[in-house]
Amino acid sequence: MIQSLKSAASTPPSRWAALGLGLALAAALLACQTQTPPSSANQLSVVASFYPLYEFARQVGDDLVKVSSLAPTGVEPHAWEPSPREVVEVSQADLFVYNSAGLEPWADRLIKELGATGPRVVNATEGMALRRAEEGLKDSPLDPHVWLDPVRAQQQVQAISTALQKLDPDHAQSYDMNTNAYLTLLGQLDQEYLAGLRNCESRTLVTTHASFGYLASRYGLTPIAISGLTPEAEPSPGRLAQLARDLKAQRVTAVYTETLVNPAVAETLALEIGAQVLVLNPIEGLTPTEEAQGKDYVGLMRDNLATLRKGLRCS
Repeated sequence: MIQSLKSAASTPPSRWAALGLGLALAAALLACQTQTPPSSANQLSVVASFYPLYEFARQVGDDLVKVSSLAPTGVEPHAWEPSPREVVEVSQADLFVYNSAGLEPWADRLIKELGATGPRVVNATEGMALRRAEEGLKDSPLDPHVWLDPVRAQQQVQAISTALQKLDPDHAQSYDMNTNAYLTLLGQLDQEYLAGLRNCESRTLVTTHASFGYLASRYGLTPIAISGLTPEAEPSPGRLAQLARDLKAQRVTAVYTETLVNPAVAETLALEIGAQVLVLNPIEGLTPTEEAQGKDYVGLMRDNLATLRKGLRCS
């Protein structure tokens, strides 16, 4: 009998809800008077909300930009919110890049409060056709995990490139060259996924939370999430029991947990259906080990492909 499992740690209370956004910004703007802007005279300052956008901006900007990621190493970004010090960092930047689609609910409030005094802003999902976490349900929240589809990642890279070229037209040609080189690399990654997932015994992708829907849609897989859009969401015992029955009937032999989250629920379900537990990386942030190893987005996506091929029994 599968029983409900409580999260290892409860979601911390919202600092912004406790302090109030206005108070946080007041402290931030006061601090701005005594802090040195983060960029040098020859570099644009770019702040990204979390790791994938940081990596995309770094690839496009190269040594012309100074890029930082707000969400720190080892932090799962769904429940993270910036401190007043990090608000300062955004307010002083030339460009702020965020994902939107519900991943950073604090970002829209911050952008509104900063107004005309703030940086140029890139919503990296603007104009995309976004999927629902549960397809067919109008009230289901939007799925923000677009970066796990290399084709959509290309669109995000291009959006960042366009903004940098507008901010720094003197170096537009350099940004364009960097962009084209990285888009080519992402195109190769897409082709690797198409070839690597073409012939698989199973096409059912069971993950801890609903983070791989765009990837699954791109490459013809059927995604099944144990919980919802955030890893902190805990499935009911009834949900787990129904999943176990369905996955046994489909002869699923792999359940994927993730980096940066507690694997207990995935391990419980896998034990119930006799499946192996494998680790996929939603690439929402680097672990300290990955950072020390010099891992990057493309390398982690290739690691994911190898793990998918193993679990789905691809030839």
